[in-house]
Amino acid sequence: MKISTLSGTLYISVSILLVFSFFKDWYVPSNSIIMLTTGLLTVFFVLLRYKSGNVSQFWNRVVILGIGLNFSVIISNLVLKYWTIESFITAHFLSKVILFLLTLIIVYLWYIGVQAERSYKKKIGNQRIQSTKPKGFISKIFAKSKKDQNNSDVILVIGQSADNEN
Repeated sequence: MKISTLSGTLYISVSILLVFSFFKDWYVPSNSIIMLTTGLLTVFFVLLRYKSGNVSQFWNRVVILGIGLNFSVIISNLVLKYWTIESFITAHFLSKVILFLLTLIIVYLWYIGVQAERSYKKKIGNQRIQSTKPKGFISKIFAKSKKDQNNSDVILVIGQSADNEN
């Protein structure tokens, strides 16, 4: 197992564990712990990525999903901490609803991004690779006239004068 694969797996595992622990009330970490964990895991992944040289785009996408999941936990934690209208809806319930909705939205946006990237790569892969730039209209006309001048045939062009009037 490559180190970059291990770091990507660690990143998404910690992110999913944070979401489930917040949702199931096993452990509700503070925002500073979540941000510290996100920062350290991101630095760890980036360092290992550049040290190993090449990492598949899959692990980059997985880390982006992990960052999004951590972001949803941070927002839910802020709602839990600062919600004051307890008579209308409890802060605990609202934070769980927001965590659930944000997680769904983030996973959906991540999926759309992955599909858009695949579609773009498929489209680019289907296009012909052109070694030279396509010629413009004027350059095509001059190319025809140069080609015609090289022929030994006599060409009569109607409407043009050979006289030079100065």
